[in-house]
Amino acid sequence: MEDQAPKDERFALKIKIKSLAEEARIIRADENRLDCTVQQDRYKQQSLVNHRKHVVRPEARATLLAYAYIRGRTYRKVEPISDTEPEWRRVRKMVETYGPKPFDEAAFNAWKNGTVVPAPAPKSFLSKLLSCSFP
Repeated sequence: MEDQAPKDERFALKIKIKSLAEEARIIRADENRLDCTVQQDRYKQQSLVNHRKHVVRPEARATLLAYAYIRGRTYRKVEPISDTEPEWRRVRKMVETYGPKPFDEAAFNAWKNGTVVPAPAPKSFLSKLLSCSFP
């Protein structure tokens, strides 16, 4: 029997990243369709802008950081310059949910502070199989 390596669900994060990017594109297209000369449309447009900037954008950032941690990328390599701190609680929750089990709090905090590079999580059997080259 093959030894059981810790499994992660990084594929789910990839899907979430793509979904959030598409959501932002859809919202931006809807913003541009509205006629800003009408008061009601101006309100709708501002509501869409706020949702895209203050809900979708931080969630996408946290998702990308969680994905980077699970893949073993350093925080500063992914985000070399940043004026604001990410929502670390949200990143941590996603790493706990989608990352390898058990969650290592010390390793996550070291990664967050830039002192340690996390070891990449082992790939699933399916991704290993798909990456094999056949003669």
